[in-house]
Amino acid sequence: MKDVFEAALRATQAGEKAALVTVIATEGSTPQKAGAKMVVYADGRIVGTIGGGCVEAEMTWRARQAIDLRRSQVASYELTADQAGEDGLICGGRMEVFIEPIEGTPTLCLFGAGHVAQPLARMAKAAGFRVEVADDRVKFANRERFPEADLVIVEDFAAAAARMTLGPDTYAVVVTRGHKGDEDALHACLGKGLRFLGLLASRPKFVHIAAALEERGVSTEALATIHSPLGLQIGAASPEEIAVSILAEMIAVRRGVAPDDVRSLKMELPGRMRATRYLRSRSRTRSWPCAAAASWPRRRRASCSCPASRWWSSSARSRWPCAGWSSSRKRCALERRPWKACVRGSCLSPLWPPPRTRWRSRWTRRARGWLDFGRRS
Repeated sequence: MKDVFEAALRATQAGEKAALVTVIATEGSTPQKAGAKMVVYADGRIVGTIGGGCVEAEMTWRARQAIDLRRSQVASYELTADQAGEDGLICGGRMEVFIEPIEGTPTLCLFGAGHVAQPLARMAKAAGFRVEVADDRVKFANRERFPEADLVIVEDFAAAAARMTLGPDTYAVVVTRGHKGDEDALHACLGKGLRFLGLLASRPKFVHIAAALEERGVSTEALATIHSPLGLQIGAASPEEIAVSILAEMIAVRRGVAPDDVRSLKMELPGRMRATRYLRSRSRTRSWPCAAAASWPRRRRASCSCPASRWWSSSARSRWPCAGWSSSRKRCALERRPWKACVRGSCLSPLWPPPRTRWRSRWTRRARGWLDFGRRS
């Protein structure tokens, strides 16, 4: 087991593509039990074992597939008696395996040390990126402005690109001060197999730079890999907000989320909860005229000194079944609907149900059909 963890650690430090395969559950007779691990490299090399035979061959293929897709997955394998006999095993059962790609620490290479680069470097470092900054101005590219950066280079962008870490785990963001710097930085990054290459530019500016790069021999396929305009559409305006939108797009690429799948996680309330919230809001704003007593318990509202509340409470003694009831119109003045519909279970007045009175039986006889009268009163 020690050699498996050491191999995984070396792959992480070197940025080598690999995957950690772990048996998480077994049923029946299996060659290995839960907890067995192995490391699978992109070229098919293996360190450790999860049982050998057809199981290991199948999971090695799935691990290499997970490395290419950069996504974890859970796979199960049914080991029948016939399959086990072909491999010389005397077992038959089911194994469940978790496959996790091993990725090195992602590196953010910033070409340009301006107003957007400074908050972007700080946020990217907090998100787990290694940060490298390059600019040809010493007043901008220095440790005072980028204390969290792992590497700060003061050179022209073409020369700085030769010193920066440009590889399959690199996220390069070009935010220089002019067209010439953008063009030189992009030309130095294209063709290096970067995970992400972005240019902070408007659409006309990107078209102009793409045309200049095409004249320098860059293919259309390579130009299509550039993310520009850069960032997710969140209405960003300030340099810090723009940095957030850029980092959000980088994280989406890192986690394998397609641009069309980026959306808000806000959910709608279930129908019952939404109706409850609606009734509560209406009962506070319409059923009680005093804003101070609207959130009080029902029994305490009668003691409110507000003139409106005293009138509302006293009116309930002369009107039935609540303060909003109008006997002349046979409709609930509070809810604007027929009286029977109002009292059948959805009255929003805080004075409903009414207190027990001596004339309850008289109204009971007159209101035949109120099936829930006894329960609510």
